[in-house]
Amino acid sequence: MEFKNVRFSYPDNPDKVIIKNFSASIKAGQKVAIVGPTGCGKTTFINLLMRFYDPQAGEIVLDGVNTTNMNRGQ
Repeated sequence: MEFKNVRFSYPDNPDKVIIKNFSASIKAGQKVAIVGPTGCGKTTFINLLMRFYDPQAGEIVLDGVNTTNMNRGQ
């Protein structure tokens, strides 16, 4: 899984950038903990990964496929 220069704002408040230029690469089988204080973006990170929202810029890639090219029903 890879986050590449992801930028995200919630649709109801597009001027408030929640995630700005975020990049991370997680290898298959690697375990990662998502921790931090309330309001730091943990849930937003998961919502983007699950495609409840799509980033305004950048891309999220799973197994070499951009998540925006994946069917949410699969």
